[in-house]
Amino acid sequence: MSADNHAAAEACLYRFFHSDALYYRAFGWNRLPKDIGISPATANRRFRNWMKNGAWQKFWTELVKHRNGRSLTRPIESPICQIIQELQRAYAHFNSSLFANTLPVTVLILVELTKRRVGGLFRPMNPPQIAISLIQFGKGKKHVLAILLHEMVHLRNHVVGIPDAHQGYHNRHFRDAAHMFGLDCWAVGNHGYAATGFNSSGLRALKSLKLEDDIFAKRLVKPQVSQKRLLQRRRGPDSLGKSSKLTVQI
Repeated sequence: MSADNHAAAEACLYRFFHSDALYYRAFGWNRLPKDIGISPATANRRFRNWMKNGAWQKFWTELVKHRNGRSLTRPIESPICQIIQELQRAYAHFNSSLFANTLPVTVLILVELTKRRVGGLFRPMNPPQIAISLIQFGKGKKHVLAILLHEMVHLRNHVVGIPDAHQGYHNRHFRDAAHMFGLDCWAVGNHGYAATGFNSSGLRALKSLKLEDDIFAKRLVKPQVSQKRLLQRRRGPDSLGKSSKLTVQI
């Protein structure tokens, strides 16, 4: 590689590793260091030519191979895998202790980002899906597993053909089934009996389930605060008005 090409490649790599993906074009060619040995316009022109004729892709592939040969592959460390395993174990335990093993064995339990006020979701698909919101983690196993049990009640009603919710409104069929299978219910405005928590039978089932509380006590995402809520907080607690702190499961 000639000196000019070497300097151009170094400029391309410098720009690549100093760019911020969250803000596109935040680091342009004109921000290259002056001592890098090539002008921004020349580096830009050389990079475009390399991209067009495929030379940059070949160079990048060889660079990655060289780097991988010098270091071991690092495994991904994510708490999600362990959380999913514990949620699956809790599902099987509640199915046995509260539902007499009448719920499907094949079910997808997911952890995903949902709307701020949503704790969990039940999707009547094949196989059925239960999703727990990422926002709900960090509040302990009692909170998270109450959401799981809430969605399991929806699943049970779906299996037996009882319509228990429509567009987020939880009717008396959901309330009656929830009481039967370990939950207390409270009415929440237009959502019906959507707010739930463990009752005595649910707490007994939870106590017999041996789980590490730390798994569900770790916050996975930072809660997002709207601009309106931020302004209200700055003005003081009196400006918030009456608001419900109950989390709604759909």
